[in-house]
Amino acid sequence: MARISPADIRAMSPSVKVVVERHTREAHQHVTNMKATLSHSLSAFEAYMHLYPLYDEVRKILGNKNAALLGWSVAKGGNCELCIAQFRKDLFDIGYNPDNLFLAENEKDLTDFGFALSRHKGRVADHLYRTIASRQTTSAMVLILAFAGQVVAAGIFNCLAETELDDYLYEYKEPLRFV
Repeated sequence: MARISPADIRAMSPSVKVVVERHTREAHQHVTNMKATLSHSLSAFEAYMHLYPLYDEVRKILGNKNAALLGWSVAKGGNCELCIAQFRKDLFDIGYNPDNLFLAENEKDLTDFGFALSRHKGRVADHLYRTIASRQTTSAMVLILAFAGQVVAAGIFNCLAETELDDYLYEYKEPLRFV
C-alpha cells in the first residue's frame, strides 16, 4: 500500500490540473501513479517531470537502446521496482529483452557505470567514469549525469512514497531469480 495515495485528477486544483494535462498531452504520456502522487505538489511535479526531456536528449546522444540501458541500470542500482519495470518496458518496446541481453563492450560499460552511479550514491570509480566520458563531449556528459541523477531521484521518491506499480507495468517486473 502506498504511503501517499495518488491524487485524483478530477480533484486536483485547477493550477495543478492544467500542468498535469499539458504534460500528458505534450509528452504523449498518461498519468502514472508516480505522476499522480507528485501532483499533490505542483513544484514537486514540475521538478520530477524534467526527467522526460532529459531522457529525450540522452536518446539523441546515446540512441534508444543505450539510453534505456542507462536508465535501467541506474534504476537497478537504486532498487526501485517501479523504475526498473518502466525501463524494462522501454527496452521491450524497442525490441530488446532485458532478461536475455548480449551487450557490446560499450553497452556493458554504460550499464556498469549506471549501476555503480546509483548503488554508490554518485561515487563512481574513475575508470568507469573515464570510460564513459572518453566517448562523450562535456555537454553530453552533463546531460547523461543529469538524466542519471533524475532517475536516482525518481527512485528515491518512489521508494519513500512506496508508489505502487502501475497496472501496465506488472508484465515488466523483473523475474525472481533464485541463487
